[in-house]
Amino acid sequence: MLFALAAMAQDYAPIPPLQTRITDTASILGVSARQELEQKLVAFEQTSGGQLAVLIVKTAEPETIEEYALRVAEAWKLGKKGKDTGALMVLAMKERKIRLEVGYGWEGALPDVEAKRIIRETISPFFKVNQFAQGIDAGIDKIALAVSKDTKAAATTVNDKGQWEQSHNPGEFDAALETLFGMAPALLGVLAVLSFVLPSTLVALIAGGAAFFFTGSAIAGVAGFIVAFVGALLLQGIFGSFRKAPLGGRRVHRNGGLSSGPVIGSGGSWGGWGGGSSGGDSGGFSGGGGDFGGGGASGDW
Repeated sequence: MLFALAAMAQDYAPIPPLQTRITDTASILGVSARQELEQKLVAFEQTSGGQLAVLIVKTAEPETIEEYALRVAEAWKLGKKGKDTGALMVLAMKERKIRLEVGYGWEGALPDVEAKRIIRETISPFFKVNQFAQGIDAGIDKIALAVSKDTKAAATTVNDKGQWEQSHNPGEFDAALETLFGMAPALLGVLAVLSFVLPSTLVALIAGGAAFFFTGSAIAGVAGFIVAFVGALLLQGIFGSFRKAPLGGRRVHRNGGLSSGPVIGSGGSWGGWGGGSSGGDSGGFSGGGGDFGGGGASGDW
């Protein structure tokens, strides 16, 4: 039994070691073509953050190209570990078969139907006239385009989500209340002075505007307006009689009442609220630890 299994294992097409992005065991590409394709894949890796490699073999027999390509992908582990952003293009010359094996992380950018379309409409037409370097080159371009579109869409989604969370932060209400409590002594002092000379509505507008200015929160502004309006009414009711009597022979508004507004920011304790918040090729090449699950497509020429 063990001898039979060993014999079967020996019959499988070997998996060549991963040393470059273009592995041509069938010797169908010239030196210059391999170098140009290699450089294109290096550039793609730097812009996409993933890995794409090409393997050309004489045959995948006795396995199907799907079985062989998945076995190679699992051995080479293309793509970043944890992100699985890798893809493998396999050509089996005897069978005239093409396989695009796609890692988990790129299955959204390169679903099976898109991988099939790239093979059928882009790669196969070149291969049918024996222009293998041109077909591989065109296929790389299509894969890069698909990955680029998906990356931009993901970045837009994350950016939109970040903007939404910034303007709808669940903790904003608690933070606003905390800030208002911290400002309470200064606000009460200002209210006490302004209530002598200004209508309660105007006092509330000033307080609400100050709360919004110093916290950047609309919730804090509204809360400040309400608190100031109620507070001004109470203060005016309590001290209303004093407004009718002269204070030391001087009018209240000439006693520095209106100039006390900047007290809120004069201490400098609120100033902090304005604050804002490799890729080169070293000469070798190896997989980054990506995983594959059989996603992708096959075709022929």
